[in-house]
Amino acid sequence: CALAGEWQQALWMLSQMTNGNLEPDVISFTVAMTSCKREQRWPEAILVLADAQDSAVSMDKSLCTTAVSICSKANSWEKALVTFHTASHHGIR
Repeated sequence: CALAGEWQQALWMLSQMTNGNLEPDVISFTVAMTSCKREQRWPEAILVLADAQDSAVSMDKSLCTTAVSICSKANSWEKALVTFHTASHHGIR
């Protein structure tokens, strides 16, 4: 989905995971965010980031890099700083 830019399908698949009692992993969130990023769907990408941060998922370098990039493009520097701080707290550099 991320490479094809099918952001709606990526978000649908993510929602189906959570509705179907499956826990999305870091890859699921990263793919959904990347799909939104490729289509410049900043509000949707920010919502996926919030869901990832609210979940039990351990953030990794890929997720954090994608998140900071999205926040930058969306002019959401506050969320970028929170993501950067979270990444630092988890030892991601």
